[in-house]
Amino acid sequence: MIEVSRIGRSSVHEAFLCDKDIKLLDVTKCPVSGYEEIHRLSFQFFAEHCTECAAPECHDSCDLFERGFSGKCRRFGDGVVVKRNATPFVYHLEVLFKPWGRLLCVGNMFCVGLVKYRFLSRIFIVLGRLSYLLQGVFRFLPQRLGWKISDKIRGAGNLLPRLLNRSASEPGCLMLIVGNPHKESINLEVSVAGFEDSQGGRAYRRTIVLSSGWNRIEISIKEIAGIINFKQLFRICLIPIINEPKMLQVLYAGFVVSGNRNENVTTSTKSNRKIKLVIVDLDNTLWDGIFVENIDREIVPRHGVLEALAELDRRGILLSVASRNNFDDMKRILSNLGVWDFFLYPQISWEPKSVAVNRIINKLNVGGDAVVFVDDSEFERAEVKAAIPGIRVFDDKILPELPLLDISDVPVTGESEKRRLLYRQEESRQASLAVSHLDYDVFLDFCDIRLFLEPLNVENRQRVFELVQRTNQLNFSGNRYSGKFLEELLGRENVLPVTMRCEDKFGGYGLIGFSLLRSDAETLEVMDMMFSCRVQGKKIEHSFLDYVAESAKTCGYEKFICRFKRTARNSQAAKVFEDLNFLPVGQLSSSEVELYLQMLSDRRTMPLPAKIVDLIDIKSCIGKIK
Repeated sequence: MIEVSRIGRSSVHEAFLCDKDIKLLDVTKCPVSGYEEIHRLSFQFFAEHCTECAAPECHDSCDLFERGFSGKCRRFGDGVVVKRNATPFVYHLEVLFKPWGRLLCVGNMFCVGLVKYRFLSRIFIVLGRLSYLLQGVFRFLPQRLGWKISDKIRGAGNLLPRLLNRSASEPGCLMLIVGNPHKESINLEVSVAGFEDSQGGRAYRRTIVLSSGWNRIEISIKEIAGIINFKQLFRICLIPIINEPKMLQVLYAGFVVSGNRNENVTTSTKSNRKIKLVIVDLDNTLWDGIFVENIDREIVPRHGVLEALAELDRRGILLSVASRNNFDDMKRILSNLGVWDFFLYPQISWEPKSVAVNRIINKLNVGGDAVVFVDDSEFERAEVKAAIPGIRVFDDKILPELPLLDISDVPVTGESEKRRLLYRQEESRQASLAVSHLDYDVFLDFCDIRLFLEPLNVENRQRVFELVQRTNQLNFSGNRYSGKFLEELLGRENVLPVTMRCEDKFGGYGLIGFSLLRSDAETLEVMDMMFSCRVQGKKIEHSFLDYVAESAKTCGYEKFICRFKRTARNSQAAKVFEDLNFLPVGQLSSSEVELYLQMLSDRRTMPLPAKIVDLIDIKSCIGKIK
């Protein structure tokens, strides 16, 4: 459920704006064109979150934890403030982001028409406000108990987008309309990822520069779908890359279906626009009867339908199927009839016909008003027509005569006859791309990850302090170093502090890692190591350890040892030692710290995804502390 801390004015926001001499942007004057092209919108249920959330353990361990009204860590100034407006979007979010704050939601692609979106928006805002107030009732309980109860309430609310996504068809793009009232630009990271293992560690990321004023960003669904499986659980995050509080106005963030007609404009089936795609039902359309009612009978096609399909295909008019049936049975029957290869992206399942038809249209990137849907059921035709603006629907009797209609009278060229084959090749390329993403290492190589190793200094010390306080899942010691300790490190000669920044082809992550190295005559030791969960699953820790080990070997060290102290949240981090062939060699005396050893004379380098950019000169530095 959307998290609404208040509706209307916020004194906290007003004080911030006054202090910074900033004036909010006028939402009604947002100079964003193209509203009239939007047919359908999705409602996303955004809430306040921390980029390094490991609740509830981090409530006790993080010095930066600030308990909010609902029991969560407060990373926004006054939470998510909702303001009504006179635009087609009805309301917008006003968020005062602090460092480490992110706007997060359980994603759903279920889109509705503009009228229904406006109606539901008002309901969801009220429900979000009530849910937030209900969570606040338990803030007087002990901190962890209150958080657990509030978390159950939030979990119940998150069932709604998960249920909606099950009935979703594929929209055209993810659209953001975000206002930046500051004079300077702000980098905004947009990520679509999974929860835990729901997307196998994959994440789509893109960093956008928000100029001062209003910004409209559209990201193609095909671009995201190359990485994310939208049928599985996913989340959307908006993360400003900032070092001090910044205000943003979010007019819209969600999926849209666009076109060149408004959904309220009815299109006659007598339109003379030539068609590009014909989608047909099967039972009582290509043949008489319903297959599942008599699966043993011989299927005989109706007179003229196979010839009509062949003629449409010859003219370059694309063909597909939307049928409620078993996929394997229909593929066998259509193959026996010799027409299976005619159909692109066939949708044969038990989902609503409008969902199937919409998916085909999006896959083939065809406008709704260039599509014909043929079905014997008046109910199915009405449902599809109501859901897809501009589509032309016909009953089953028209199918044999469809090539004779004016809308099918298109010029035939050599390219027309090859059109289906060209689309089939594209379908195969997309399938190959999807298969390639199953190989996670191939995907990581594709990301072009670069890891920058830099010294600890006065400029990055505060950022390191915040990282140390917040990181949990990839914290190899559980230590929470003070600002004073980090300051003292700058003057120590026997310890090498290393900070890490990361970038990939989608943008920069900022400072994401910190490590402490120490040595004696024969051994280089990693005393501590921690990484932001924003790079979890990207094998950054693997790349760092492998590079340091190879540098130590070059400098003449014989042993490479890493310390690791298990906590309630970091057990998975220890897998890096197994992956890199470290051996467990016991514990430090009188402590719970485990030791992992790699004999450098026996080590072999491994192909790892991150390319190291060594700005600290690790080899020279560890040579000096030897």
